[in-house]
Parts: sequence; C-alpha cells; structure tokens
Amino acid sequence: MAAPPEHINAVPSTTVSVTRRELVGPTYLYIDCLSAEGRCAAMAAPNAQFMEIGPAFVTHYYQQFDTNRPALQSLYQDSSMLTFEKEQFMGMQAIMTKLTTLAFQTVQHQVTTIDCQPTLGNAISVFVTGKLVVDGSPNALMFAQTFVLGPTAEGSWYIHNDMFRLNYT
Repeated sequence: MAAPPEHINAVPSTTVSVTRRELVGPTYLYIDCLSAEGRCAAMAAPNAQFMEIGPAFVTHYYQQFDTNRPALQSLYQDSSMLTFEKEQFMGMQAIMTKLTTLAFQTVQHQVTTIDCQPTLGNAISVFVTGKLVVDGSPNALMFAQTFVLGPTAEGSWYIHNDMFRLNYT
C-alpha cells in the first residue's frame, strides 16, 4: 500500500512544516516535522472503523453483563478504571468485585443510543444510553454509560475507562 503524498505547510520565516503518513503496525502515524528546528512529533491516526467497533462492543458487553457477568473480566485490565454512581474502582479485580456483587439477581439492558468517536492513541470513546429492567420490574431505569476502549497489542480491545450513571429524571 503506497503512502499518501506529504503535505507541506509554510510556516513564518524559514521554517517549513512537513506532514507525512506512515503505516506502522496496524495503524497510520502522522509525522509532523519542523525542518528549521529539526524536531518531529508523531500522532496516531484515528481508528477508521470506530463506527463498527463501538456498536459491536456494546452488544457483546451487555450480553455478557446480562447473562454471565464474570466473563466481563477479560475486557478489563489492571490499568482500567470504573466510575459507578460516583464510586471509583481501579484495576480489573476491584472492578469485577463491584460488578459481580451488585444488589440484583437479573438485569436486562435495552440500548437506546450509541455514539462513538475515535480518540487519542487509536482508542475509541463510546457513549450509550438506554433502559435497565432489574429483577423483572415493570419500571425500567434510565441509564447512561461511557466507555473508552483501548487497543491491545494482540489486536483486540479492552475497557480503559468505564463510567456508569442512572438517570432519575
């Protein structure tokens, strides 16, 4: 695959800014070089598949949450953080302890909206709204949840940040 052409931008005085795109592993890096100063900075290109990855992740996450919550363990790492109704939990073990000891027997997530954006470091931000049916109650609870999905070295995704909030209005 051929790299796209470089973009050259004139900067005041004798400095010239050159941006080129290089394929490095599974992602492109944008290399910005300022020739007069002799320094370069690299920034990962946004993940072009964020609109497919986000919804697929949401489907998988809530299916596991609703039917086999301990299986969520593989989605978190020691660097992961969960904020659940103002309480914060750091690391896979603390997060799993919280998620597996919630005070209900059954839950069903009904997703209403999913919004996704690419973000720094080839990560993906996912914002979800929906309803929760807890222990068969006829009164569903409204919720919002945000995930930041980070890429793994193996080419999959893990939950770096997870924020959950019930909506009472």
